[in-house]
Amino acid sequence: MKLGYLGVFFGTVALIMAFVQFTAGPFNTEPTIETVVADKVTAISNAAIEAISGKPVVEEKSLLDGVDIDKALQVAIAVVGGLAMMFAVVSFIRKEPTRLFAAAAALGAGAIAVQWFAMYVLIILALLFVITIIAGVS
Repeated sequence: MKLGYLGVFFGTVALIMAFVQFTAGPFNTEPTIETVVADKVTAISNAAIEAISGKPVVEEKSLLDGVDIDKALQVAIAVVGGLAMMFAVVSFIRKEPTRLFAAAAALGAGAIAVQWFAMYVLIILALLFVITIIAGVS
């Protein structure tokens, strides 16, 4: 079996994941500041009431605390893109067809590049937009 095909597959999957995250993301919804403050005040008042009444204070922790789907997706894209590039290198070493390992390497590197460069391109566009607004005001 030619391992370059696995590299092309993983590269394609990583690139699709990167485009989905870029176009449809972010998937995590951040709670409003009012919700966070209300939750903290309620937790503090409940803990104070339990402490005054002599009950042991129990901290509630969810199994999913700290899990961020966007960060997990970014890591998954990097891992799958890295797998594609790894299979591209192995394909090159095994002297498989040039198009095969080149496609695997390009797809894997492209997925990682979309993930990193899209953020920087958007920052540059936002700065250009602000500069245009400032120049138009004066």
